[in-house]
Amino acid sequence: MSKLAVGDTDVSRQYAAYFTHWADFAAETVYFTDYQDTRFITINATRDTAFLTPENLPACTEAACPSTKVARLWTEFQGAWLDQVLETSPSKWNVVTFHQPVFSTSSGRDEPVLREIWVPIFQKHNIDLVLMGHDHTYGRGILNTDKTDTPGLTTGPVYAVSNSGAKHYNLETDAKNVWTNNGATQVLRGAGVTTYQVVDVSSDKLRYRSYLAEKTANATTDLPVGALYDEFTINKSDAGKKWVTEAGVTAPAEPTATPEPAVTAEPSATSEPSATPAAIDPQTLTEANRGGVVAPASATAGQNIDVSLGSEAAGSKVWAWLYSTPTLLGNFTADETGTLTAKVPVDASPGQHRIVIQASDGSLLGWASLQVVAAENIIPSPSGSASNSASTRGSSATPGPQANQGELANTGANTALVSSVALALLLLGATFAAVGIRRRRASQHAASHR
Repeated sequence: MSKLAVGDTDVSRQYAAYFTHWADFAAETVYFTDYQDTRFITINATRDTAFLTPENLPACTEAACPSTKVARLWTEFQGAWLDQVLETSPSKWNVVTFHQPVFSTSSGRDEPVLREIWVPIFQKHNIDLVLMGHDHTYGRGILNTDKTDTPGLTTGPVYAVSNSGAKHYNLETDAKNVWTNNGATQVLRGAGVTTYQVVDVSSDKLRYRSYLAEKTANATTDLPVGALYDEFTINKSDAGKKWVTEAGVTAPAEPTATPEPAVTAEPSATSEPSATPAAIDPQTLTEANRGGVVAPASATAGQNIDVSLGSEAAGSKVWAWLYSTPTLLGNFTADETGTLTAKVPVDASPGQHRIVIQASDGSLLGWASLQVVAAENIIPSPSGSASNSASTRGSSATPGPQANQGELANTGANTALVSSVALALLLLGATFAAVGIRRRRASQHAASHR
């Protein structure tokens, strides 16, 4: 998306204005928090053009002007960021919350743009929970493509809409049911109920329970206030295999792998020399030879970054390093635009580093500064990285001609371990969830679980 804001046209200038404006106000409404191997991601489903439009918006009268599609563009803008945040998530469990639901439950409501843009991202990354509100009814279900041949056993994300307030709406009719008309199944739906959710997370299970906090005389359930209204369990192995089970259903047992017999390698007659060139001496990296490549200004450990060598380097085989202490990032072939994508090591320490690119013969092609920051200080832009303002060439990694346009702020934090927690979530004014995270680690997994 960043390329849309590059150039000196009315269209590109307007894109740049929107992206800059959104990067400012999104800091408090679009963010993620990492907590005990769970990444909680909040996005903003409200698409009111009044607050989405910046002051002094550049004039644009063409059909391609972003002002003609602000609501959709804002949804795509967040979708690009969400895709990157899920792609780089280090957590075993991922939960997304927002207000207006992708699958509406109330009569007369539907959000086709949210569903079109965000649901494929949820499914692509097989996230665990999508928690929503807004409709003042209850609904929980899955996409039909995630069903199995076993009743009560599914895979893929679980979508839930709940109501934490005293206002209640009617359910949509069967003929206009947004879920069933869009390839999804409602496992449970209800009206006239106020609920709160409790989510318990252990090393290999996420258990969801919804309780009745209030009900009206016209409630669609006979259960009393305080009763368990809905429940399911997500079972997930460390390898990522996931099963969603309804109450009373047992997840399939993971097969036990048969160890392969050890094979003794034959000694080679001669030792092949390494093709990796010797690392460039850090003392030779000076301001005189700085440049030649364009990299992000900053990135988090474990993040994928785009490094541009220029179109003239398309197809070139190069080596990428992270300095101060030379750390090899790998051997790459630049794409047709002269760009390669490398991953910042997950153990890279915060601070000032340098991205160094060598030709296949070991000669220096160029270098650029890279600030490795803690996760709470930066979130990738929709293109996957921020711009390097110290570089002399423009980069497609920025949504506009200026640095940091299109980035969304991250207020994420890695919190110290605690033994048990109940986390109450008021889902943007319409859904409330209490999340309790319990760490129950068996001794045989003590080395790999917090």
